[in-house]
Amino acid sequence: PDSLERWRDLARNGDASAAERKEALELLTIGRDEELGAIARELLDLPGLQVTAIAALRQAPGEETARAVVKVLPEMSLELRNDAINLLGARPEMALVLLEAVDAGALESSLISPVMLDQFERFDHPEIQSLVQENWVRGGAEIDLEQLAAAIDEWKERLRPKVLAKADASRGRQVYAMTCGTCHPLFGEGVALGPDLTGSNRADLHYLLENVLAPSAVVGKEYMLQIFQMKDGSTLSGMVRAETPEFITLAMPGGAEIDVRKAEVESREKVAQSLMPAGLFDALPRERVADLVKYLRSPEQVPLPEASD
Repeated sequence: PDSLERWRDLARNGDASAAERKEALELLTIGRDEELGAIARELLDLPGLQVTAIAALRQAPGEETARAVVKVLPEMSLELRNDAINLLGARPEMALVLLEAVDAGALESSLISPVMLDQFERFDHPEIQSLVQENWVRGGAEIDLEQLAAAIDEWKERLRPKVLAKADASRGRQVYAMTCGTCHPLFGEGVALGPDLTGSNRADLHYLLENVLAPSAVVGKEYMLQIFQMKDGSTLSGMVRAETPEFITLAMPGGAEIDVRKAEVESREKVAQSLMPAGLFDALPRERVADLVKYLRSPEQVPLPEASD
């Protein structure tokens, strides 16, 4: 404990290099310093220290941390935004701050993946459920396999060739990054949490619709969702990458991996469910669905909208 004061001073020292301040913050995190939360929140405004600060703030959850993270969330890189949202989604009081920012128009609703919305529902929190219903159209339960053929035909009509011809694959790439890309790679981009879609039969509209409308019809064992209720009241969802007698390495939507100490787990549930939730298309505006499908069927990578002029 006597050495922590030195690292606090160094972490807060604006004249020190980013590498020195990063190391100091990492040491404070290892030492579980009581001032860690306050220091990490101060450093969130510095892009070079944001990754380390977000990791540190896992030890300092709460409304104050949530408000600090939400404030800088729009300026973060896509990968770091996913890590930050996973942090905010672990506890109901933090998820509520995130959802209130979306409701107020300070954040785009597309920042929050369908996987995270499913996790929010497990909190059984009236205010959270109300905000989700207010800002998202949820598809509800997965389509019954007996109804799948009819649902595919319905979406084929909505996505008929004339509609897809007018769709924008570049905009679809943006939609992909905030939805499918948090778990699936395509053209070398995205998070390798689920299967790589590059070599899949994605040019076939029927194949795409079958997998989107009934994502949990067939789930490989390595892609099954696992949900951990922690003794401190938090919830973590993802796929188990590795396991030892003391730790579980959990891969979460967006690509973050964390080591979960088994002694801190209250309960563990393995769900025969894909990380890709049902109702993805229902949660998007119709024109964005068309853009996404056109991008998914693209034979090669397309530029992002801002680079297409």
